Amino acid sequence: MESSAKLPYDNNNTAAGSQCAGIIIDTCDNNNKSCGGEKSDPVLSSRISSSKYLFPSAYLMASLRTRIIRQFIPQRRRSRKSWKTFLLCMALTTVVIFVQLNCGWFEKHFLQSEFSLGFSYPANLDNFSNVVRRFRDSEGNTLDFKPEPINVAYSQISFLQKALDYVGKGPVGLLIVVKSATRNYKKRRAIRKTWGDEDYLKQNVMKQDLPTKVVFICGVPDGDDTHTLNELFKEEDHYGDVILAKFQDTYGNNTFKTMLAMRWATEIVKHYKYLMIVDDDMYVNPSNTISFIQEEIPSLKVQTLESNWSGAPAFFPIDETSSTGGSANIISLKGKPLIMGELWQDSRPFRNMIGPGSKWSISIEEYPFSYFPPYIAGGATLFDSDTVANLYYASFFTKHFWIDDVYIGIIAYKLGIPLTHSNYIDSSYRRRPSLGRMRDNFDKMLALHGLQCPEQLIELWSTLDIESLTDCYYLLS
Repeated sequence: MESSAKLPYDNNNTAAGSQCAGIIIDTCDNNNKSCGGEKSDPVLSSRISSSKYLFPSAYLMASLRTRIIRQFIPQRRRSRKSWKTFLLCMALTTVVIFVQLNCGWFEKHFLQSEFSLGFSYPANLDNFSNVVRRFRDSEGNTLDFKPEPINVAYSQISFLQKALDYVGKGPVGLLIVVKSATRNYKKRRAIRKTWGDEDYLKQNVMKQDLPTKVVFICGVPDGDDTHTLNELFKEEDHYGDVILAKFQDTYGNNTFKTMLAMRWATEIVKHYKYLMIVDDDMYVNPSNTISFIQEEIPSLKVQTLESNWSGAPAFFPIDETSSTGGSANIISLKGKPLIMGELWQDSRPFRNMIGPGSKWSISIEEYPFSYFPPYIAGGATLFDSDTVANLYYASFFTKHFWIDDVYIGIIAYKLGIPLTHSNYIDSSYRRRPSLGRMRDNFDKMLALHGLQCPEQLIELWSTLDIESLTDCYYLLS
């Protein structure tokens, strides 16, 4: 006999285990500890047990809601959390890659060598200074010289023009060599009208009537720019003050330009007292420079201070560092090798730079150490002639490095020559308004950077008003 028993709540012949709107409804009795693999909510179970017989529709809705809460919502939250984690990881990876490319973090902290633990730069020779002295005594004769030079690049470049007629055959007191790009004719013309004017220079001589001479050194134009090269030859024919060397005149070849200036002064001019190498966007006061050489240097007191990180020593005038002096070693600069300018200490190489900073990016292969030795910023540097010769001949035993002021610092460090900071040589690039910070020392300045165009140099020379310079936009319009 077929049973006709029905569930008490079966008004529509629908059981708790049947399908409702295409969704399977599971039931749990009160004695079960789990339902669907999850722990039963006692409050929800109590409500269901008391209402499922009386209100079947409410029971079905509660069961549906339970299924959604237990299965669908946690899964959606887990999915959202996974996406957030993924996006966060991608963002962190992007930041790490950017930092690595822009700052060379990996190279900076893992691959490079600590300067303070020991610095060596090829060629690594015992008694480096003695080797350089012997090589200088041989007048740079590389034939059968031991140890064999590793860098003869600067000695093998030929001079197309030497400016000998302009300099003359007699001794020179102050020789100023301006590093100029081939296309910078306007800058050279502005210098000839101002601090490089020949009549003005004739009034500024050192003791024993040693004259001051200003010349320009250039390479040949990059590429097949024969027009610029021909114009440069015409300029030399007219003024006679251009040294033209056969190397490509690019920013990466600045070391060639600096070392060829030293070679020219050492091998061709020979008889001079002091050399100043400057950029063609500098304001220079030859009169102040001569006075400083003759009056200040013989009595200048300096103290030796070591850099914080590299540990390399340098000379500082005592009037600048007396507040930190204490028992610092105070000596006289007279008779010491002279490499003077704006001193940079504790300077780090840029690693794997991208964007505008890539111009100065340096790989581990080029320079493996965490810091540079102290160096003088390349805008303007003052040397005595003996030191220039030592630096030039030492370059034969020092691997080429394309940043010229750093390269001079490396050679000086290998020779054991401390660099001297000057309060009156400002080589850092600054925009025109900040030149006003030099107003208190402007009448004593030897060299100053920050002029934005040749017209500003002409205006400054005529007015001597550093705070009221006309903006280049108005000068050129």
